Amino acid sequence: PNGPLGSCPDHSGAEADMYCTECKLPVCQHCRKLGNHSAGEAKNHRLIGLREAYQHALKESSSTANSMLSERQRVEQQQVAQLD
Repeated sequence: PNGPLGSCPDHSGAEADMYCTECKLPVCQHCRKLGNHSAGEAKNHRLIGLREAYQHALKESSSTANSMLSERQRVEQQQVAQLD
């Protein structure tokens, strides 16, 4: 659980520990101090922990899958009702 989180796409060898919710990219401390998330509009982007982003993505994926399953079941029930 406390191992490396992943590498930064902009700084090879740097460990990304944050995730930009607007750019949808992992961000390392170099990005925040000197890189693309240190100035301009990106400086004000919302950053969350990489683990939090991963948990959110899992929840979202599960929710989407459940929604798709419910829709499929609804369509199947309609098709069965048409056969009767």
